[in-house]
Amino acid sequence: MGLAMSDIANVIAGYVAELEDKRLALRLQTEAAEHSEQECQRLSGLLKEEQESTSRQFSLLQSLRIELREARHQLDEGDQLRTRLSTLLTGTANALKGPPPDLVWHDWSDLPAVAAKTVEALAAAQAQAKELGKVVDMLQHPEGQSP
Repeated sequence: MGLAMSDIANVIAGYVAELEDKRLALRLQTEAAEHSEQECQRLSGLLKEEQESTSRQFSLLQSLRIELREARHQLDEGDQLRTRLSTLLTGTANALKGPPPDLVWHDWSDLPAVAAKTVEALAAAQAQAKELGKVVDMLQHPEGQSP
């Protein structure tokens, strides 16, 4: 049985080299695992930040949708009011000035002045009618005659 000392030394050196290789491989695996864990923690942090950002953006989007709905509602109310006022002003202008020619609208800017002149003319006509009524009454019932 005689193994020589050099053979034993070679076997031991082989085992030592094999153990060193295994130790190196184990160290590399440990470093890789630590790196993977750090990378997972980093990615987990980024994911959490992204979720928080997405949540804030979703809340902002919901708020903007509500504001947009309210703005559209106000716009619709404004359009309805503008339509009613346009109809009112057009009717007033046509009543005071007479029907306009085809495909033409009366100017609305002078409506207060036209209305004031119309009221003055009406008051003058009423006063004149009152005076004429007195004249007619006097003609129908001369003085001293009772009706």
